[in-house]
Amino acid sequence: MIFHCSLTKALRSPATLSLLLILPTLLWAGCDDDPSPAPVAGETAAGETAAGETAAGETAAGETAAGETAAGETVAGETVAGETVAGETVAGETAAGETAAGETAGTEMITGLPLNDLIPEVAAAMCQGLFGCCDMTDHESFLLSFQNTPRYEEVVDQLPPTVAFDENSCPSMIETILTAAPFGRWIEQVNEQRVSYDGDAAQSCLDTLNNAQCGDEFIAALYDGTCLSPFPPFGGEDQRKMFSRTATAGESCVALTDGQGGVIFGTCDPNTAFCCVRRDDNTCKIPEQNEVGECVAASDLGEPCSILPSAQVCATGKECGFESGVCEPATEYIDVQLGEECAEDYSFFGICQDSYCDVTGTGTCLPRKADGEACVFPDECEGGACTDQVCAVDSYCR
Repeated sequence: MIFHCSLTKALRSPATLSLLLILPTLLWAGCDDDPSPAPVAGETAAGETAAGETAAGETAAGETAAGETAAGETVAGETVAGETVAGETVAGETAAGETAAGETAGTEMITGLPLNDLIPEVAAAMCQGLFGCCDMTDHESFLLSFQNTPRYEEVVDQLPPTVAFDENSCPSMIETILTAAPFGRWIEQVNEQRVSYDGDAAQSCLDTLNNAQCGDEFIAALYDGTCLSPFPPFGGEDQRKMFSRTATAGESCVALTDGQGGVIFGTCDPNTAFCCVRRDDNTCKIPEQNEVGECVAASDLGEPCSILPSAQVCATGKECGFESGVCEPATEYIDVQLGEECAEDYSFFGICQDSYCDVTGTGTCLPRKADGEACVFPDECEGGACTDQVCAVDSYCR
């Protein structure tokens, strides 16, 4: 059985993504995404799936689910080389790779949103939306993911319920979250010149978040993993728009704190390579936090893939066949109608239209349930929410 990256794209709304939590052991290879977005309208975030390795909640081949950032880790925001005070250049100051508008990161000129401003500007925009569109219950749902996710364990004492979440505490709290994951490590690696930054793309994403109307528009911007969401992109063609990984086989790499694909591919170009740390017997393992590895060529279609005894990962957007042991193309799922089959043995092969897939039962598309009926997942409900196992109207940030 193969569980495909393309299915998560088809089910990428907060409501339908909850279906992924029930699936049994599944093999993820070449997916950049983390299939546990923040819970919305009664959803809860479950154990994260190690891409290319294990099923929900399991640790990757015995390795630490790594790439997490320890609290207090240094990120961008220090002195910028060549900055001016009262119109005069501050001579001799250096902070290699630090950026401000129109300055340089390595040898590249940066325009758009300055790298040093990325986290505080995104935090301010998120807080504006969270307090302009969402109520206290929505805040609790949004923050629950960060309280129960390993990559934030070093900063959990700075989050609710230990610290009150209000308009005054929101900006610093969201900055803490975004620094821990996903953006702190990205910024660090821009300054190390392992990855590049596109300030114009970041500014475009920020404008979208700032200008989003309450409801679907704000939710889409808040959860857009290709832009500024704390939750990662889906991999394949879906990557962060403001960061680029270009390291190829033979170059050094480290894990990123941006989903399981961030750990597996690290700072390597996920289209061609993954990050490998050599064991004593020369086999590959996925890097743990702060380990420096080497980019190793990822497998293409038809080439072998595995986790043990040595990791050999498919390039992003491809899947490792559980039975074949080789990389296979992502499946394009077909639209299916009410009453038609959509799943078999917990494997989806169709996306139900105006209905939901009864993946744990009949494997067919069933009519969505009215408010007040019993439910397990929001996708079952006509109103879009499953609250306390009862269908209700989705009022999340509306």
